Amino acid sequence: MAAKWWPEALLYMVEVTNRLPMARLGMKTPYEMLHKRECNGLALQIWGSTCFAHIPKTKRKDPKLGGRAIECKLLGISPNYKGYRLLDVKGNKYITARD
Repeated sequence: MAAKWWPEALLYMVEVTNRLPMARLGMKTPYEMLHKRECNGLALQIWGSTCFAHIPKTKRKDPKLGGRAIECKLLGISPNYKGYRLLDVKGNKYITARD
């Protein structure tokens, strides 16, 4: 991906680092120590990989024959919602998706 996405990559690397258990913290993650709870159950994915975001039936242009997913690039984990931050490749906009 282009150099303009490097800050997003850095944020994702920090998120991954904060989810790994550390021996000096008693095999707890830095996230657990800071927030006093376990991190959300989202699986870690490869940053910048191609993924597809589901389009709900109500937002599809053609409910029967229209596309059911949008091709996106993974930018990271959403800080506000339990989901992933995605970049819509064609529309060049951010999407938060749970699937």
